[in-house]
Amino acid sequence: MTPDKVERHIDKRITDKLSEGLEFEDILDYLKSNINIYTKMKSFIKVSKRYLFNNWELISWKKRMTTMCAMYSIKRRNDIKWIIENKHKFEIEDNVKIFNLLYLRDKIKNKQL
Repeated sequence: MTPDKVERHIDKRITDKLSEGLEFEDILDYLKSNINIYTKMKSFIKVSKRYLFNNWELISWKKRMTTMCAMYSIKRRNDIKWIIENKHKFEIEDNVKIFNLLYLRDKIKNKQL
């Protein structure tokens, strides 16, 4: 599994939970729980994102997946905190649409369109 597949998986889980009617605060709790689980696993390694990507094939599958899930969940937690603080600036009321704007921003930023 590649890093972008891990990211898409986590984003899909967030989108599914928002579609079910959960609020962003609930998503923060969900991500916090996942981060705690991932970082307490024996397979979690504390490395930089650059190191992880540069040595992707050299690191065991379980370690890179656990570490990538933790890193990306932390990133999304910070993104959702930003959404909560700035939600009043959006004219959109639908949480899924707001999250999809964030997803689109990341795609543009990484030039994956």
